[in-house]
Amino acid sequence: MKRGAIIFKFYFRLHSSCLLFFIVFFAYSCDKGYPSLTSMNTINYNIQYTGIFSPADPHDTTRAYGMVTGTYNSLSHYFDYSIHWDSLSSLPIAIHINDKDSIMIGLPVFPRVLSDSVSGTAIISSEQAADLSSGYVFVMIHTIKYPYGEIMASIGRH
Repeated sequence: MKRGAIIFKFYFRLHSSCLLFFIVFFAYSCDKGYPSLTSMNTINYNIQYTGIFSPADPHDTTRAYGMVTGTYNSLSHYFDYSIHWDSLSSLPIAIHINDKDSIMIGLPVFPRVLSDSVSGTAIISSEQAADLSSGYVFVMIHTIKYPYGEIMASIGRH
């Protein structure tokens, strides 16, 4: 009888420890953004990106600033973006989103003022999506005073 009680206590402690480990692991994984039991059947295809504008050339004395936000849907390949700028030194003449090789999205229509914003949606290729994921995508705003680019923002995962 005494031996059975000892074996029972051992198995009870073992199972209690396993249960405690599972509860702690589950709480930790939910806190870190891993899927929870309630969301395992729902897959989120939207990836958030942001970027902060800084001078395109570190030697420029521009006081312009701004921000870029975007959402890429990996299922539809839609990239929704919003570009905000403020205090440009002169009127903008071109705004585009570049990847490491070329212009990805050229914005033919945008407000030609010193402070404003523009947003839109574009379909991007798998290669461009890979560049976006790798941090090779940036936004450049060219102005009359800085035709090679006044400010730029590298876009990274949020």
